[in-house]
Amino acid sequence: MESRLNPKFVERYQNLYDKDKDSKVFAPLAEAYRKLGLIQEAKKICVHGVKIHPDFPSGRMAYAKVLLDLDDLENAANQLRSLIELSPENILAHRLYADVCLKLEMPKEALRSYKMILFLNPSDGAAQNQIQRLESLTADEYSDDMFEMKPIYAAGSELEEPELIRPLESTQKSELAKRQRILERVLSLSDAFIVRNDVDKALQTLEDAENQLGLHPEITKRIQFLKSRSSSDFIPESSSNALPSNQKDKVNKLENWLERIAINSRKSD
Repeated sequence: MESRLNPKFVERYQNLYDKDKDSKVFAPLAEAYRKLGLIQEAKKICVHGVKIHPDFPSGRMAYAKVLLDLDDLENAANQLRSLIELSPENILAHRLYADVCLKLEMPKEALRSYKMILFLNPSDGAAQNQIQRLESLTADEYSDDMFEMKPIYAAGSELEEPELIRPLESTQKSELAKRQRILERVLSLSDAFIVRNDVDKALQTLEDAENQLGLHPEITKRIQFLKSRSSSDFIPESSSNALPSNQKDKVNKLENWLERIAINSRKSD
């Protein structure tokens, strides 16, 4: 088991899935099944879910993890490639893909993903170590462009206009600032959901953010808090005062903002 699961949350996901097998709840349900060791059941859910929602990053992530548990490296790599196309800033996707590429003896692909991790998070020591190790291999094993760090919006394609390429340091600062803004909005939105007792939306928001941004202590802390408590631990809406109109407006604005982020996450800057 990777972590302790709250049975009430698993049951809630299962009930929602039983009501609508075409819903996006397949992703957290499959992840729960995987952690419980029900790998084949998780795979079955993912196959159907990804077919219905091919552009859902969390679904691709859940499916990739299942395939990795089954040691189906080729198909796991395919899912991770699709996920990276959908969410090029997803550090966890790049990390898993790089690890898979090493197992598949694809050092060039692994190096590219490790460099992208370092591009997104310059302080990532593990990525730095892997890059040094891979670059220490015989240089003629790699093409020259493998050692070039490209901006995130140029991943997978060449820019025809060189003036569009910003200095690396400026690009890194811009991307880090963007990620920090996304993190702050996500935390604000999840906290607002918790306040209004919408536990499912709070948890889904945090899990989606973790898939996109990678592990972060503030996200992890909130997820653990929610999963360690059953729904009965939260104040029922009927016994609490309704949210003030300005609070509702804030939640709605945050929801709309995150929806735009999801739409634009696979577009170039």
